[in-house]
Amino acid sequence: MDIGELARIVLRRWYVVVVGLLLTGFLGFLTLTAVQPQYVTTASVLVYRPVSVLGAGGNPFVALGGLEAARDVVLKAINDPAVMVTLSDQGRRTIEVVADGQSSAPIVSVSVTAASPDAALTTQTQVLALVPSTLEKLQTSLDVPKSAQVASVVLAESTVPEAARKSQLRALIGVVGIGVVLTILGAILFDRLRRRARSKAVDTEAARAFSPGRTAESTTREQPVA
Repeated sequence: MDIGELARIVLRRWYVVVVGLLLTGFLGFLTLTAVQPQYVTTASVLVYRPVSVLGAGGNPFVALGGLEAARDVVLKAINDPAVMVTLSDQGRRTIEVVADGQSSAPIVSVSVTAASPDAALTTQTQVLALVPSTLEKLQTSLDVPKSAQVASVVLAESTVPEAARKSQLRALIGVVGIGVVLTILGAILFDRLRRRARSKAVDTEAARAFSPGRTAESTTREQPVA
């Protein structure tokens, strides 16, 4: 079937197409209602040396070299499966705690995806609190004096989660695409059934017209009455 024939069928069975598109639009609306958007927050945490280690007048921000190892140890501890299961609330939230690949500084990048803005912000707060507490716990276990312990500071964090509608749009596109295809197929099927029924009716009528009984009856009716 070429495009021209398909267009003629769609125009000829426009009422089938209209009904199909209305049903598709209704299903699309239900999809948008059922599939909620996700909410994403991002934050960055810098690991730095304390001033007590640098000496009087030392600037922690110009002495960040060599702290990548400390950052990686913190990442390893936070990404422990037991910790992540607790934070992610049995899979209802997605948490990503990784090294910031866009900077050479020892920065921890935090990303949280959740079903609601409050859940995203709450989880972000929990993860950000884990960084300094994990640093302190690890160094205390090694008897590092508190004044000499590596510390951390939050550089940036989301205050308003960003709505991510990728899953919602993906579901909507799938439903609309299937609906349009089924509408066209329905129009083609309906057109073929109607044409087949009309052809069968014509053949039946022709068979009746040329049947012997019908011919004899017609001949008798056409003879003049004596």
